[in-house]
Amino acid sequence: MKNALKIIIVLFFLMAIQTQAQESQQYNAWNALFTSYSLTTSSSLLLEKHYRTKSFYSDQDQILVRPSISRKISKNATLSVGYTYISNGVGSNRVSENNLWEQLFVNYPITKSLRGFGWIRAEHRWVDSGSVNFSTRIRFRNGFTYPLNQKGLNLMAYNEIFLNFSNSFPAQFNQNWNFIGFSKQLSERFRLQSGYQRTSVNKNYGVLAKNIWFTILFWKLQ
Repeated sequence: MKNALKIIIVLFFLMAIQTQAQESQQYNAWNALFTSYSLTTSSSLLLEKHYRTKSFYSDQDQILVRPSISRKISKNATLSVGYTYISNGVGSNRVSENNLWEQLFVNYPITKSLRGFGWIRAEHRWVDSGSVNFSTRIRFRNGFTYPLNQKGLNLMAYNEIFLNFSNSFPAQFNQNWNFIGFSKQLSERFRLQSGYQRTSVNKNYGVLAKNIWFTILFWKLQ
């Protein structure tokens, strides 16, 4: 089991370390607060607030607000619908986005200790950069968590690919995320997740590689 886990971790790093000679590089930070509120035993509200910066913490890059509602449809599956507002850049170069999305999240046991998770999310996007353009993309995330001790500390890794729709089919590569880090249950209501994320974004001039330290504080109100 330990050897298999080592192989998985190595594969995630190999996916993240790509041919940098053909890429533009950024070294950024990303912080977020996820606040959840349980409506019933099977449904809940979630509000995400994200703040992303370039050159680690030097320059503002993106502000994102994402409210959603979720309903657990089985032991291992949850359906969500939500809205996202995104503001990119600063000053006259700012680009805003409004999108509506639907998501199916699943989690499942792989072994007694190793647990897998993933989602499929469809996003319907209105991007305003002087004129409004509509597009749809789909996101596929797959990852795992592995407990490191009895005090709520877990190793966590995932890969997520974004595909833009073309002719009603998700055929165009948009971006890819690789993440590896840790998740720690701080108390009954608070959990912290932090780690390294490499984002590869398809641009007109080539690939933009973002090396990001990504931290989320999860706060459960009820």
